[in-house]
Amino acid sequence: MHFSLKLDFLFSLFVSILTHNFFQLFGIVRFILLTLMKESFLNLFVLLKEALNYFFIFLKNSKTLAVKFSFNLFKLIAIIFSHVFKLLHHASDESLNVCVHLLHGLNIAVVLAI
Repeated sequence: MHFSLKLDFLFSLFVSILTHNFFQLFGIVRFILLTLMKESFLNLFVLLKEALNYFFIFLKNSKTLAVKFSFNLFKLIAIIFSHVFKLLHHASDESLNVCVHLLHGLNIAVVLAI
């Protein structure tokens, strides 16, 4: 009986040492994981802050971009109208030249007919 008590005591001592070591190891792993989680959450918050900053910068610059776009559109419309008017003037001038050539051809036909 004395021997079984010694074995029981040694077994309980062994189990308590293993349990203590397991809890120490669990505490170290938990500390490392919590540190990594805190760091990842901080990185996430930094990325979120940068994304919001970029969004607000975009909102601020979008007004000037809209004004710039409207001025560019106005310039484009002015250039298109000036080219259309130039083409209309050129078309009327060419149609007048065609009429003159037709009259010259008619004069030649009249002269040849006489």
